[in-house]
Amino acid sequence: MCAVEAGGLLPRASVPEIEDSPQKAYANPLMSRRIASALLVSIALAAIVLRAAKAHTTGILYDEAVTWFTYASSLEAALTRYDSTNNHLLNSIAIWAAHGLFGGYEHFIRIPSMLASFGFVLACAYASTRIISDRWLRLPVLAVILFHFFVFDMSYLARGYSFALAASLGALAFTLWLETRPASRGLLWLTACVMALCNFVALGSMLTSVLAMLVLNAVCFGRLFVRMRESRVLVVQAAAVALLLTLAASGALYSSVLDDVVRHGSRGQGAISASEFFQTLLDERLFEPLGDPDLRRLATRSVAVLVAAALLGLAALCSGFGRSDERRVEKALVWIVALSTLAGTLFYGFVLERSLGHQRNHLSLYPMIWLALGAALDSLIALVRSQPLRGVAVVVVGLLVAPYVALNLPDAREVKFNYWWRQSNGRSILRRLHARDPERVWVIKAVPKHRFALYAMQYYQQFGYRFRKAGVDEEFDLILFDLPQRYIE
Repeated sequence: MCAVEAGGLLPRASVPEIEDSPQKAYANPLMSRRIASALLVSIALAAIVLRAAKAHTTGILYDEAVTWFTYASSLEAALTRYDSTNNHLLNSIAIWAAHGLFGGYEHFIRIPSMLASFGFVLACAYASTRIISDRWLRLPVLAVILFHFFVFDMSYLARGYSFALAASLGALAFTLWLETRPASRGLLWLTACVMALCNFVALGSMLTSVLAMLVLNAVCFGRLFVRMRESRVLVVQAAAVALLLTLAASGALYSSVLDDVVRHGSRGQGAISASEFFQTLLDERLFEPLGDPDLRRLATRSVAVLVAAALLGLAALCSGFGRSDERRVEKALVWIVALSTLAGTLFYGFVLERSLGHQRNHLSLYPMIWLALGAALDSLIALVRSQPLRGVAVVVVGLLVAPYVALNLPDAREVKFNYWWRQSNGRSILRRLHARDPERVWVIKAVPKHRFALYAMQYYQQFGYRFRKAGVDEEFDLILFDLPQRYIE
């Protein structure tokens, strides 16, 4: 924080222009700029369309089926049952509402999370335009965020992760948008309402979002505190209003299950040590574990080079070189959010020695860190005086990002996450059996590792798929074992 202030980043009185500065952005022809903007829109639209397509084709998973059977099938259960942390309350309530409106659609359960994922995509796209001056550099940064298999799949499944992503990145995008507006009392109270809403959505769907939302609120109101020097008391009051609204709304939502929430929270979800958490994160989440080994090595080295370059860009941003960057404040805000959230996570895991739970509980860190890296790379490229050389630098960044994106692309039909790929095959299996004989009650047996997949398949019985689980010694028509979906058809 001190280095940022020393660089003159935060106390800026003027409001930045939305358009790129001709002195700092590339002097591209108008057509070139239109092409870059069109490609950015295309990436965002592709991310939305492909999420919708996969949400329609991929089979329901065990956790989704548990959510429906145990919590989301009735409003009372959604609000009053908390047998496990599987009940993401806002998600369960939204699924219950979606069933009333779209119950005839097999995957109505995913409609709420799909809508939330649209907000996440748009927030990421907007944030990239606010912190990265170069229109072409925005493209690889946005692609690496939206098309990583972990983020991609978590953002359409019928769970609370999509809501938390949309709320946290929405709060970040709103904070960046505030930099384009003159500070006023009306804007201050709008900020209190918007941040309270984001807090409620994030905490109502994922309580583990609390750290990220605390940081986002601190950065948002802290920046307003710096800008509105004559109305700092009002800024404090607005922050207090946002806090009170958040506590009131979240308290009302969790009032019936508060004791259960505390009890399950004290046990820890997916309780592992912090070192195991980050080892698994690096080995299985950030880098596709089953991908081509050579591509994995290339992707790892490419990311290492990008991080090293980004750190140089961050140093330039925090030094005197960054004073001429018109987006230095937005970049500083993103870096403060990303580093503070990461530092808080590390402190909680390593210093306090508390379990961090599942990696997907901290999913918002991924887009925030990549946005911060993109901002720093933009600052580094801006130091290059020659416009052709800047173009070469952007191409190099794209080439370095390409192996990582290629390694971690989501599968067209399966969920590339732990054993979930087994569960995601269920819909295709049932549809083939139903097409062969719609009147027959198929007897299905599963090897032990597929027992969750068979449970998830029971979700489809409400839509006329006829089957039952085979008894211990009973003859069966089909057995589930390790067979990827691409071999089923």
